[in-house]
Amino acid sequence: MKPFQVGDWVRGKTNYGELFHGYIQSDEPFSQNMKVRVIKSDNEEMEGKVISANSIKMRRLETSATYSKDSILALIDIALLIKDKEWFMELTSLLTKPTKLEAQMINKPANNRIEKRQNI
Repeated sequence: MKPFQVGDWVRGKTNYGELFHGYIQSDEPFSQNMKVRVIKSDNEEMEGKVISANSIKMRRLETSATYSKDSILALIDIALLIKDKEWFMELTSLLTKPTKLEAQMINKPANNRIEKRQNI
């Protein structure tokens, strides 16, 4: 059994020593290899392409439940690159939602500096 599933974000090294970041697009049966959509690589010609990579030479990337605005914009670029309309729509809807920090600031009572100074 392979340590990765379709959709997992990974980083790894090709048989030629090229570094890459991407996600598992599909499994190659009867082989240790997986098809990986390369998002970033030290070989720019690989970016955006699907490569066959040995699962032994890959590591899973940690994923986060919260994303910064810059992260969402980068993911939107990926969705456009792979022409995934549904994911694009999902990501653009996230831009209108407040981040955790913004939500905390909204729910926090406003402190008026002028009132504080008058009470001194």
